[in-house]
Amino acid sequence: MVGDLPKSEESNKTLIELADSPDFLQLRKEFLAYVEHRHAEFGLSRDFQGICGSLGIRVVPTEIPGERSFYSALGGQPIIHLDSSEPPTRSAFSLAHELCHYFFDEDEHAFKATLEDTHRNATPEALRDMEEELCLSGAGVLLFPSSTVERALSRHGLHPQAVIDLIQQGGSMHAALRRVIETHMSMQLWGFVVDRNDRIEYHHKTRKYQPAKNAQLPPMHPILAARSGYIETKAPAHFKQSWPIFFRAIEYKNRIIAIGGSPRLPDLPNAAQGTLFG
Repeated sequence: MVGDLPKSEESNKTLIELADSPDFLQLRKEFLAYVEHRHAEFGLSRDFQGICGSLGIRVVPTEIPGERSFYSALGGQPIIHLDSSEPPTRSAFSLAHELCHYFFDEDEHAFKATLEDTHRNATPEALRDMEEELCLSGAGVLLFPSSTVERALSRHGLHPQAVIDLIQQGGSMHAALRRVIETHMSMQLWGFVVDRNDRIEYHHKTRKYQPAKNAQLPPMHPILAARSGYIETKAPAHFKQSWPIFFRAIEYKNRIIAIGGSPRLPDLPNAAQGTLFG
């Protein structure tokens, strides 16, 4: 985390376009591969405190009310300031996220310099937010290595239950959904978490179209039928009512996890689960 600055609707649109550029997508691919490579050096351990210690990174509890976790490197000393008020699952994600800022900062691999060079006209805020986006994805790689994700997908396919499998192994719902979506970057996918008040509390996508933050779903939106059990449904796109998206959705701990695609999602590996819209 490197701070939160307000963005206008236009600047946010510009950021989304920059983050969808081929240069950025290639940088994402290379950075995530590097994060996984570094993680393998530590046996894919989830002891992120221990990894930080081995790398000479100080982890300092932050006890200031309202102060979020963040990474800094002053005088050559990398420091992760970790919000001590966070629950364990969130704290593990925050530590993994800030560790990714350390990886991104390493001069030897020049990820930061490459980002700045390929987006020379971007504002400092846009560059900062693109780094945040990369480190959010990197945290998912640290929490859920490829082998773990592949097992869940092999068992369930592109299905919300694959997300639930990851959550149950220890990790946040948002990070697990992001990881499943990003394993299918060649597809046009959207993932949503809908809260108990029927608002989209989190979303992640492989394409630029995205909903407004905290978008309220209408009372009869097809996805809400997942409150009564697993569903496969065709629902209007959040950005174009005439464009249907094919969704799989299930409720988990009072929240709905939904994965949608256009065109339709691939069939599931378990024939007993049926074929989407078949």
